[in-house]
Amino acid sequence: MSRTTNGFIRRICSAALLLFLLSLFGGAGPAHAGAWDCKSSGYACTPGYTGSNSSSTWAWAYYGGSIATTTTGVHNCTLYAAYRLAQAGLPNPGRAWGNAGEWGTRLGYSSTPAVGSIAWWAPTAANPYGHVGIVDALSGGSVFVRADNYSAAATGGYTSAGWIPTSSVSGYIHLRDQASGFSTTFVANTDSLWNIDGGGVGDLGLGVMPGTSASIAKLAGGGYQIAFQANTGMLWTTGAAGTKNWGLGMKAGTSPGIAGLAAGGYQVVFQANTGKLWSVGDGAGSLSRGDRGWGMAAGSSPAIAALPSGGFEVAFQANTGNLWVVGDGPGAITRGDWGLGMKAGTSPGIAGLAAGGYQVVFQANTGKLWSVGDGAGSSSPGDRGLGMSSATSPGIAG
Repeated sequence: MSRTTNGFIRRICSAALLLFLLSLFGGAGPAHAGAWDCKSSGYACTPGYTGSNSSSTWAWAYYGGSIATTTTGVHNCTLYAAYRLAQAGLPNPGRAWGNAGEWGTRLGYSSTPAVGSIAWWAPTAANPYGHVGIVDALSGGSVFVRADNYSAAATGGYTSAGWIPTSSVSGYIHLRDQASGFSTTFVANTDSLWNIDGGGVGDLGLGVMPGTSASIAKLAGGGYQIAFQANTGMLWTTGAAGTKNWGLGMKAGTSPGIAGLAAGGYQVVFQANTGKLWSVGDGAGSLSRGDRGWGMAAGSSPAIAALPSGGFEVAFQANTGNLWVVGDGPGAITRGDWGLGMKAGTSPGIAGLAAGGYQVVFQANTGKLWSVGDGAGSSSPGDRGLGMSSATSPGIAG
């Protein structure tokens, strides 16, 4: 596996930028904002944070100590932002993200703020270190931002808070938004695995096999788990349930599927380097069946969906070119061969339904979209009469 590393560099915030921010705090937000604008050489503007109390969190290891020491105590914008993320439950990312100005490019950002997101200022010639703060409220076209501020001047560092225009920052980084209900994973153009939104920490430093994709599932106990084919050709998983090299070889050009199970664990399915369907899992409710003995079509990947009953269903294109669906665990249904031909090089999608059944979509060998299902709540309309683009696969959600 290839991993990226970051050097130990000074992670400070530009004093020039902070003077600019102070010009924004006060009058830029709603009419009531003036009562809340704040600047303090202590910690009056950052309730619950005293600089040194961040030493009990992972934030201190990357942004505390000597690089946050000023004449007025511990002050650093990156330290405060990381402390707030840690307090919100973000796991230790295992590395620093560099100066504040590097956070946006390393973690991803958008133009849309959310409570709990990071307000990010990119570096400029006048402000080479950039700046970060935490969004604590939204109102119209304004955001209320709290921040700690490093300063090497004799006056020392300080905390600040106030309303500023939403558009006055370079972007908003979404790692632990208070209302985040999703997480995004993808393979970057560096062939490195990324995870953003809903607790993601940007570049995970894990190499992915070119031409393959990662899958992600929400866990019943909170957090997300990702499955992918590493650049070694092996199955790997990473996320809230830990990082694991399964030591199982995958077929070139294929990707795994993953589902969070009702009991709390997760299940992964993939095409092994033998061309057979494999199923492994970890945690409560999971089943590590290993080699299921069913041959898969070259260049195709299986899909998996969890059922409310605790079991799961797996859909795949068999080496006969037909759609197969097999189930395992409580409440699962094994239909086997549906006798329906699939387009070569494509994969099906499957969703577990609230009533207990499942629904599958796929590109038929006619090039048309088909939909079939089994169990309570499902339907089998068959040919939807809609042509699909060559070599593409559909998706479905219950």
